[in-house]
Amino acid sequence: MTVRFFAGARAAAGCDQLLVEPGTLERVVESIHAAFPALKAVTPMCSFLVDSLSATRRDGGPIVGPGSTVDVLPPFAGG
Repeated sequence: MTVRFFAGARAAAGCDQLLVEPGTLERVVESIHAAFPALKAVTPMCSFLVDSLSATRRDGGPIVGPGSTVDVLPPFAGG
């Protein structure tokens, strides 16, 4: 499945996307932390979209299947 990074998350990762194994949203976040440790400081402030729908990491979050996309969206400034 594909994880896409935006704004500050993209800067912390140093790339705009990463392929990871499917699993719960929490497992996906653990995978991106393993690949890019700098994201550990960014993801607590982020919003997540799973296949364009808002999702939380609470209780592990939703299952993210093969072919899905997770968007990592840090807070944006401005209006």
